[in-house]
Amino acid sequence: MSIKTIETSRLILRKFNPEQDSMKYATILGQQEVGKWLPKGGGYTSEEAQKLMNFFIHHWEKYGYGTWAIIRKTDQELIGHCGFNYITALHETELLYALEKESWGQGFATEAAAGCMQLFNKRKIIGLTKLDHTSSQNVLRKVGMKYEKEIHLWDIDLKYFSIQRASR
Repeated sequence: MSIKTIETSRLILRKFNPEQDSMKYATILGQQEVGKWLPKGGGYTSEEAQKLMNFFIHHWEKYGYGTWAIIRKTDQELIGHCGFNYITALHETELLYALEKESWGQGFATEAAAGCMQLFNKRKIIGLTKLDHTSSQNVLRKVGMKYEKEIHLWDIDLKYFSIQRASR
């Protein structure tokens, strides 16, 4: 896959650039409201945000696909991340996303997720959310995923969604 950028009507999704993105990304993941929905369960430290960004960068190198930085076109600001992560414990690829609190409720997560899904050619893609994260569950439904079951992963109870697509 190794697509460098995705463009939607309001967003540009590009690979992370640590020099350019580190401070803003740390601010986004440092928001308690954002971190609440991520595996940690609270705001990330700058070091934890940097570690996650590095994980995303290395994922691209290892698998040839990964997670992009979401840039809002109107002001060229980094507002979050969206893309794909291979979960070794499940042997499956998940669609994931997180946005700064200020960008919630504007359809950016759905727009970014839909842009990613159009380009990804895996037959099955999953989505995982915390049990009570209804807005994230709505994003997964909007991109065609169906709720299947609850699972326990990373010491968290999660809702498991998936989409099966015809082979391309």
